[in-house]
Amino acid sequence: MKERILESFMDVLPHLKELIQQDIMTSITDTEKFLGYYPGDKMRINIRVGDLIPDNDPLRKTIMENKIISSIVPKEVYGFPFKSVTYPIRNEQGIAIGAVGYAINIENEVKISNASETMFSAIEETSANINEASMDIQKLTSMINDINESAKITEKKIADSDKVIGMIKNVAQQTNLLALNAAIEAARAGEHGRGFSIVASEMRKLSLTSKESSESVYKQLSEMKEAVEFIKRQIDSILEIADNQSTKFKDITTAAEEIAENAETLVHFTRIND
Repeated sequence: MKERILESFMDVLPHLKELIQQDIMTSITDTEKFLGYYPGDKMRINIRVGDLIPDNDPLRKTIMENKIISSIVPKEVYGFPFKSVTYPIRNEQGIAIGAVGYAINIENEVKISNASETMFSAIEETSANINEASMDIQKLTSMINDINESAKITEKKIADSDKVIGMIKNVAQQTNLLALNAAIEAARAGEHGRGFSIVASEMRKLSLTSKESSESVYKQLSEMKEAVEFIKRQIDSILEIADNQSTKFKDITTAAEEIAENAETLVHFTRIND
């Protein structure tokens, strides 16, 4: 009975590769040694019929524990990666009297898995960089808004300065007029108005100096006002660009997150160790 069960498996295993159309290798053992070994196209290891089952071989563990064992054998062991599955062959009493093992070449799966994980890592890094850039854009926008507010305040102060300069010019004109009237009255007074005439002359000089100074300051403030207005226009343009970039970054971030989710799903389904 024991021999008949083992022979039945040995009749099927040589044809299994052609049956499922995959590069697989199979083997069958009793409780001690290999009874058959059927290599694949690329999958060939140094096993001969009659060899004892190594202690660390999954076939040995399957027989000892009387259960199915699945494991991944990395490329470093035999030169190619494969997935190994071993089944216990049981008699009518359920006792393991041998084992069948088959290994499937998973080179392509490993390549896909590695490529998926690399892609997922790259997308995660890209998404993180995009988020960081988006935050920088927001910070930049906030800083530009602060500068814009400062420019508005400066513009208001310049406008207030215009009023003060206007008042100074008005005072200068009034002083000049007063000095002129004083000079006329001093001339009428003759010798008695000589001292008053000197004061009137100095007042006129002071009014002329105030007028010239106010006009110079007004000119400089006008130039500052034009510069501030130019800065404001530039800031408005930068704010518009920054706002557009922020919107685009949000769209890119959303797309990157969707791609990352799909990549993570792909990694999950191609992870050969699962």
